[in-house]
Amino acid sequence: ASLLTADISGLSSVIIGLTIVAWGNSIGDLVADVAVAKAGLPYTAITSCMCSPLLSAIIGVGSAILILCARDGIDTVVKVQMTPTIYVSYGFLLLSQILTLSLTIMNNYAIPYWHTKILWGIYVTFLISSIIIEATTGNNNDED
Repeated sequence: ASLLTADISGLSSVIIGLTIVAWGNSIGDLVADVAVAKAGLPYTAITSCMCSPLLSAIIGVGSAILILCARDGIDTVVKVQMTPTIYVSYGFLLLSQILTLSLTIMNNYAIPYWHTKILWGIYVTFLISSIIIEATTGNNNDED
């Protein structure tokens, strides 16, 4: 679906993945986490916010590699193409996680409300940076 959308829109599959696919993938988590928090379980909602993407990455990457190895043999090597956008993604992810952990520890394991504004700022900055990188470097990994 991502490649088809990229073909139709003229955008790279990376930009489609950073926006449409990522947002669509997160809507279910958002609804569930808000419902859990409103039900009086904010710690459960926060834990879910941190662990759900981790579980998705582990299951998603693990399943893809398992299927590839089942198809092509156990000695298959999965080659990952690291682009500037991926490096920026990892950098912003690391920044947000370290900042959240540090702030939580410094505030006696409490997350202040204003931290949400910082996280939104990090996300918007990440998204703008990624779009600029994709537009200027012309990374288009749709050939694979």
